[in-house]
Amino acid sequence: MEKKIEPINIALNSSVSQQILENRLRLAPIIETIIFCGRQGLALRGHRDFGNFQLEDPDENDGNFRALLRYKAMGGDETLKHHLENSSKNARYLSPTIQNEVINVCNKLIVQKIVAKITSVKLFSVLANETSDIAGMEQFSLCVRYYDNDIKKIREDFLQFVGVTDLTGKGLANVLMDTLANLHIDGNFMIGQGYDGAAAMSGRLHGAQQYVAEKFDLAIYVHCASHSLNLALSDACELPAVRNCMGILNSTYNFFNTPKRQSLLANSIEKLTPKASASRLKRLCATRWIERHESVNVFIQLQKATVDALEIMSSWHDTTTSSTAVQLLGAIRSLEFQVSLRVISKIFAITLPVSRILQTENFDLSAALKFTEDSSSLLVNMRKDAESEFTTVFNEVKDICEDFDIDILIPRRAGKQIQRCNVMANTPEEYYRIAVFIPFLDSVICQIGDRLLKHKSVLRGFM
Repeated sequence: MEKKIEPINIALNSSVSQQILENRLRLAPIIETIIFCGRQGLALRGHRDFGNFQLEDPDENDGNFRALLRYKAMGGDETLKHHLENSSKNARYLSPTIQNEVINVCNKLIVQKIVAKITSVKLFSVLANETSDIAGMEQFSLCVRYYDNDIKKIREDFLQFVGVTDLTGKGLANVLMDTLANLHIDGNFMIGQGYDGAAAMSGRLHGAQQYVAEKFDLAIYVHCASHSLNLALSDACELPAVRNCMGILNSTYNFFNTPKRQSLLANSIEKLTPKASASRLKRLCATRWIERHESVNVFIQLQKATVDALEIMSSWHDTTTSSTAVQLLGAIRSLEFQVSLRVISKIFAITLPVSRILQTENFDLSAALKFTEDSSSLLVNMRKDAESEFTTVFNEVKDICEDFDIDILIPRRAGKQIQRCNVMANTPEEYYRIAVFIPFLDSVICQIGDRLLKHKSVLRGFM
């Protein structure tokens, strides 16, 4: 082992060595606190994170960082307490500048560790997306996917947020390749690119993936399978009956999203559905359509309580609340809404597991396609046996219609109606099977086939 040689001035002056040791001990709890906040996702600074630090509780919140230091100092850390009480104001190392410096050092150490793992295994793929943050600044989120020799598994690790100004495909590709070069990652070992379907990222002529592939010809572009499924369901839900059902669910959630109305709904839930697993309605996710399955199921559980609360509010003197409650009651008590609600729940129950498993780190493309094909086969079999499958759904609708006094009738048919479904049917069940269930099921099957199963061409390239 190589012997460490100290500078002569330090070796001759033991007090300097002692001072260095004490300074390190003083810095340790400050650095530990910053790392703790980072690991727990806590904001360091408050509204008054500046000025003289005092061990007494301040009149105004001065942030998590100072509060944790105060707690540690008063809780028995004498070294920290002595440092905070006796150090000069410009040598306490509590300023936002020092905090940012520590965060940057932590970032460098983490990135170096990840880069070292990538370098040891050589091959890797990049996962990237361009978006704007809360301040409106455009940035590139860059991740890597590689095999970790230590844990013998595939990992996906976040590397950096990189600011971007040129949002063209070429500009984004240059940012990606320059960032990899700055991190000392050899792009010649890049074997895959994973982005969303935006033209600037995935375009075959001027997308970022094309410019990257021109320089690194091993980097095969694959559209994110989970994102493809999300787009497939988003397009499938453009069926008017399904789209309107989603809109009613969203409007109902927004209507109850106030303390007074939520309190009334909670009372109705306790009275009518005390065994329900949910205690309030769940918001429909704005971007991840597959996650709406849980929102639909929660609404089905709490539907009786929701209708009860709306009936009470429809008689309030507040005209805005009462009129909106009446409108929502009319929408919920329509046969088309009840049928669409159950159809969405039935089909999303098949696609939800697909979405979740497509997001796992150790799931490769061939396994993803196999799982997607199996799920698509379930939907195809459901389509072949549409009559008996929908009978089960419609029987559930009949039960809820009895509770809400909803008339089970075929909508009036017009000779030249083009704004809604106008098919001929002998029974309400037949009408809604033809108007809602089969079109939605066909749309989901076609969209999954177009957006997901086309990944087979990538696998054939490997063959």
